[in-house]
Amino acid sequence: RRRTTPRESPPATGTRAYAEPAMASAYLELEMDGTGMLPRDFLRAEDLSVLQGKPMVAEKDPKFKDMACFNAAVAGLCSCGMAWLLSPSVCFVDSMYRGAYLKLTDEAVEFSQPTPSACVLGKTKRTVRLENITDVTVEDNCGLRICGLKEVIVQTAGTGGVGDAANIRGVQATFLREPELWKDAIDHAHRLKKQMMGAPTQALMPRKVRGEVMERGMTAKLEGLQQLQLEGLLTSEEAQSVKVALLMHEEDLATKVLGVHALFKRGVLTRADCDAALDHMMKVLHFTPAKRPEAAPLLS
Repeated sequence: RRRTTPRESPPATGTRAYAEPAMASAYLELEMDGTGMLPRDFLRAEDLSVLQGKPMVAEKDPKFKDMACFNAAVAGLCSCGMAWLLSPSVCFVDSMYRGAYLKLTDEAVEFSQPTPSACVLGKTKRTVRLENITDVTVEDNCGLRICGLKEVIVQTAGTGGVGDAANIRGVQATFLREPELWKDAIDHAHRLKKQMMGAPTQALMPRKVRGEVMERGMTAKLEGLQQLQLEGLLTSEEAQSVKVALLMHEEDLATKVLGVHALFKRGVLTRADCDAALDHMMKVLHFTPAKRPEAAPLLS
């Protein structure tokens, strides 16, 4: 007689063992939606481009379940079981654990941590933009210390108030496996975001974007240099001798000379002005004209 394995046995109708995966399918998508990058790896990043389209998802600590069970037990014992009857959602430990998540993107911190509310779990989702973060702290209390957890608090600027009243606790995550590293990662993302917003120069742009901008600028310089040859202002030897210096120079001198030449064609500037602009460009680029051979003396 062939032995039936547990995998081949038909599921019992209505049993929890086969209903649980269907309930958790929505949460599994959240847990697997990430790059796998660790906070310590992100701390070495020089810009936020590593998070574009690939958010960093926090790893949850299983001890968060122990804390939820501890809170449910204390609430039931202190109320002689009334808390379990009036607010049975305190016992939804698995759902609270699966529904909690923290994401760090290149724009914001996304957070959700379900909380018991009578017969259902209150699912509050918060998004704190990186530029609005005012402070990130790691705190604990007696209950968290017993369970070996810490709470990461991300404060954001409020719309009113003075002092502590001006800050709002946008994120209060107690389920993180590495709370100190996540604090440093959020602080690092906040600094990079502020640098990008307050820096008009290319030095603080993301590395990939900065390279693309430089490539477009150098291509425009080469096109301007070629146009000077077509206009008859430079020979091919002169253009070749100043090509590298023009690419490394901060300004696009070739385009400026073309502008002066266009004004000369319109009659706004004179030929002397056009020649002076061309001589200035060649002098700035340290062009040394080739020595012409001396003319042979005239025979008497």
